[in-house]
Amino acid sequence: MGTGALMLIDQESVFYNPAAMALYHLNKRMSVTSPNGTSVPPVSDDFKLSGSSLTYSVLQDEHNENELSVGVFFQRLSGGKNVVTSTFGVRQTVVEPSSTAYGLSLAYSRNGLLNYAFGVTGRYLNTETFFPGNGSLESPATIETANIILADVSAIAEFPLLGTRTGENATLIRVSVLQTIIGSRFVFTDLAQAEPAPWINQSGIAVLTEWGDPSLRSISYLVSAELYSDVSGPSQQFNSSVLTGMEAGFFETFYLRFGATFDGDRYESTIFSYGAGFSSIGLLKLIESAQTRASKKRSLWQSIDLRFDIAKIPNQNYGKLSQTNSWKVSLSWYK
Repeated sequence: MGTGALMLIDQESVFYNPAAMALYHLNKRMSVTSPNGTSVPPVSDDFKLSGSSLTYSVLQDEHNENELSVGVFFQRLSGGKNVVTSTFGVRQTVVEPSSTAYGLSLAYSRNGLLNYAFGVTGRYLNTETFFPGNGSLESPATIETANIILADVSAIAEFPLLGTRTGENATLIRVSVLQTIIGSRFVFTDLAQAEPAPWINQSGIAVLTEWGDPSLRSISYLVSAELYSDVSGPSQQFNSSVLTGMEAGFFETFYLRFGATFDGDRYESTIFSYGAGFSSIGLLKLIESAQTRASKKRSLWQSIDLRFDIAKIPNQNYGKLSQTNSWKVSLSWYK
């Protein structure tokens, strides 16, 4: 239902928005995501996206007003099995073209009445593309490889619309922007296949309302809308889509979401999705609130947050992405 900055449970996803990494670390010291994966059966039986990330807070003041974070990650996209034929159309072998990305992110945030953050990601991408040809001498099946370097910059701002963050009830506005600003060309072995790097823009807004004790919100509700666009391919085709969604959190432990993507350029349909998540830190807060509160330092187990998140596009006629399944496990350590 949007980038990590426009969600409740996946706020610091370095894969999608480096600025969120710093703004939502707050009193976290380290976060590990491994593994995460997405499978898209209708496109290919083994078409998968997977990856891992590590983020670390390198600078934090005692009041959590300033934050400097770094993150590293990798992602791998497997395009499924393809048959390579000889120049006479005879099957030779089966190949699995893939793309692998390695990234390094840096972000700074300032927390106050207005929370804001800036982030940048450098991304190195090695990609293999399968060109099936037609089995003739002039057009044989080939595997082409290319390398490219991309850079993304992002910004997030969050401010109260009603109430305050420390009050019983609060309504916040969250704005997020990400822009690809640097890109070389995809240059394959066959120069005729070279094409410019994609230019990507993501901009969105979300309204978040929270009720209950600020140390453990009983209900959190978020509604978001995002515009995603890119200019890609050898013809530099413009593609755009609108992502909308809503998400509810209960005692910072259980999360439910529903989303819709309006995409007429690629899939010519509206794509619906739903998901759920769990956070152990909320459960620990519930247990602590049920006990006698005392001024004690957090134990090791009270400083760990285990999160599990799943999402699915239903098995209906929602374009090429129907039946897509996505999941992620993350582990965070608090100061």
